[in-house]
Amino acid sequence: MWGWKPECQGNDFLQIWGNLAIKRMFGSFDQGWIGALGDDGIVWYYQYGSKERLKLTTGAKDADYCQDRKEILVLTETGYIDCYEQRADDDKLFAIKKRLANLPKVHAMAVSFSHVLFYTEGLNPIYVLGSNRYSQLGFDTTIQSVGDESIIPVEFFSGLMVQQASLACGPFHSAVVVDGELYTFGWKKNGRLGWGNSFTSQTDDHDDVIGLVEFRNEQGELVEDVYVIKVVCGTNHTMALDDEGRVWTCGSNQYKQLGRATQDDIDGSTFDDVFRLCTAYTGFAIDCYAGRWNSFIITQPHQ
Repeated sequence: MWGWKPECQGNDFLQIWGNLAIKRMFGSFDQGWIGALGDDGIVWYYQYGSKERLKLTTGAKDADYCQDRKEILVLTETGYIDCYEQRADDDKLFAIKKRLANLPKVHAMAVSFSHVLFYTEGLNPIYVLGSNRYSQLGFDTTIQSVGDESIIPVEFFSGLMVQQASLACGPFHSAVVVDGELYTFGWKKNGRLGWGNSFTSQTDDHDDVIGLVEFRNEQGELVEDVYVIKVVCGTNHTMALDDEGRVWTCGSNQYKQLGRATQDDIDGSTFDDVFRLCTAYTGFAIDCYAGRWNSFIITQPHQ
């Protein structure tokens, strides 16, 4: 672990985790705690200044923190979503609040600071929760938010017999892969949706909320038959991994997070509103991750 070290972190922070095999870390440095999901399905959290980490729950498939809700959401191995509420006046920082009751069996989830996506079993494969200020839930903004009691599926995806799906949330946009096809929705600024010429990507003056992305080569030609297996979202950019070990990127390149050149040397822009191949790595990409302003790719040599 490296990077910025908050003053409240203390010198024993790394020792707290010991030899724990960590699958995911989450939480808020600003609020004085950090959480971790182990490969064994145990969820832990640690408050800065404490002498030990605390066990939240077991049997977890995934876990993440939603800042607006002030909750840790835990996807159990049996397909339920349990919400653990953050408390300020208790010896334990988090305590079970409730289990979300209006969901089918959940296979996967994606969490941002203000909204959540769920990939579920059945003919309504995508459910959503939280803020819809920028249409990041897949509805027009006449619906401003979706609460626990009114949690609903995204009609756009209803009726699909989904065999494989991938979900991702940025702070202001969302992405869903359905059997190889990549759809995005949310705030269109800086090309983060990757719609290109299909829509006017810098404005919201059209009725389309969810759209298929565009993949183009260096010559600007449309690339067909890209089969996406994973998507991840940063704050202003999006990454897609396909089944041929290629990573495609779109959106803001202000911090070079696209891993390739944009047209900024020509017209001064620092974003690209279509997906093009990332050129910052060699080999066959097997996984990718996005930070808020950066990108990560795991590769292996070509066979």
